[in-house]
Amino acid sequence: MSAQIGAFLRPYDGVNYDLIGRGDSLGVGPGVSDMYHNGFYQEEHTQDQNDECWRQLLRQMLERCVRFRLPDAGRYKGTEVNWIPGHLIGGKCYGPQRNKVAVVGKLPDADDCLYHRHFSGDSGKLLRKTIAKYELNLDAMYGTTMTKFPMPYPNMKTIPAAWKKECAYFLQQELITVDPEYVLILGADALKALLGKKATIKASRGRPLEIPWLPNAKAIVTNNPADILRNPEKTGEFDEGIRLFAKLVHGKDLSDEEEHHYTYVRDMDQLQAMITEIAPYKVYALDVETTGLEYKKGEILTIQISHKPGHAYVVVLRSLVSKFEFAPAPAKAINELRRLLCRKDVVIVGHNFRFDLEWLRDVGLDLTEQFIANGFDTMLASHLLSEVSEHDLSSCTVRETTMGRYDSEIESWFARGYHHWTVPDEVLYKYGAGDADASFRLYEAYRNRLWEHHVHWCTTHGDLDPYEQVGPPDSERVEIYGWSPTLWNLYHYIVLPVNRAITEMEMTGILVDRERLVDMIYRFEEKRDSILQ
Repeated sequence: MSAQIGAFLRPYDGVNYDLIGRGDSLGVGPGVSDMYHNGFYQEEHTQDQNDECWRQLLRQMLERCVRFRLPDAGRYKGTEVNWIPGHLIGGKCYGPQRNKVAVVGKLPDADDCLYHRHFSGDSGKLLRKTIAKYELNLDAMYGTTMTKFPMPYPNMKTIPAAWKKECAYFLQQELITVDPEYVLILGADALKALLGKKATIKASRGRPLEIPWLPNAKAIVTNNPADILRNPEKTGEFDEGIRLFAKLVHGKDLSDEEEHHYTYVRDMDQLQAMITEIAPYKVYALDVETTGLEYKKGEILTIQISHKPGHAYVVVLRSLVSKFEFAPAPAKAINELRRLLCRKDVVIVGHNFRFDLEWLRDVGLDLTEQFIANGFDTMLASHLLSEVSEHDLSSCTVRETTMGRYDSEIESWFARGYHHWTVPDEVLYKYGAGDADASFRLYEAYRNRLWEHHVHWCTTHGDLDPYEQVGPPDSERVEIYGWSPTLWNLYHYIVLPVNRAITEMEMTGILVDRERLVDMIYRFEEKRDSILQ
């Protein structure tokens, strides 16, 4: 184990580290332990003297650029790396200093290593530009990384667990010393380093997070800017994470991003008033809350309808919690909704609407024709526009709208073992209304983006008229003008019709030649075994 001081910049002087342990209790790796015992620890020292020796170790590792030998990890043996400590991003010193805001990334990139400063390369430039857009100054923040060194070998994709463990203690001691009020977490690896290996961006995005050993801090996670440089289609979700972090730092409440108008419908008078109000509209985003995932084994609890952003109605058919049932009967509500929704010119919107459609058809509200003719599935559109992103409703909403994590309250109930049919009614209704509202907003966002792609393609392929290029591949118009393989046409004339066939297969099943299937499986296994021998 070696640690040679590299005097690139003078260390910050004057930090008195409040020790959180001497390594063993926190599970630091063997490299740190050896460094302490071989370079600092003395048996004849008193406890106070050894505490001071441990502080000397921290000063060397947290305040200086050193050459650090990592523990052996599998085939990686005798690995030495350049250690880049954290620092005030716009300052001239290394080492932890008290700061209101801290930024934690994964590891230094090539430019960071060249300048011996975090966030100095292209990733840092993107982060600086995005943060400035929301009136924050990156230079005034404390910057550090999960590991203080770059990938030491070419084409190395992941950091061995032993090396992460080697760095864990220092990151924890470092941030406790900085004592930030707000922490911006960049990427999944940094998130796991701070909140544990079970933490995921999908579950953590869009809401304030608590770090157990930083009781005064609130954190927001977003994508690593290096990921955005590789996948520019994720820019929206990165930008949204920075926007929410800026709101948090500026002291604004994230629990309710925008004013909304949600109405709960429990009887026929309220339902007829709702229909009168929204009947002039033609686009409806629908969502259902149920007692399970299989429509043949469960019941619909609520049907949500949104006809414009920020507005939603929740038609309550029944509640297993309060033992409530729509008056005079749930079937009567379905009849009225059929009158509203089963019109030829209606546009039905949903997120993974195939799931909702099965439940609605089963209770007599068959919207298949309306959905196939004019419908819009926001989850399918999300796949077309950005295949590398998360496509669940919550992730899409955080990425594409200003609603934030409207599902935070019900997710906290789920974490305690509750289900949709056991949470309090008011929690379920607000969540359901948010689902419909979010779906409508996503419809507007995705529809516009699909059309923009269509127009751009037509413009760059011979200045074609976008309206003349709309149609399925086998239409008469295509025979005249040719088919344009735009996302708009792909979605409306290939993806959505195929979705109908998949829905039918899910609901009615498909015929299978059992003997032939068994024979094919046998032949496959036989061929596989011969290849593996």
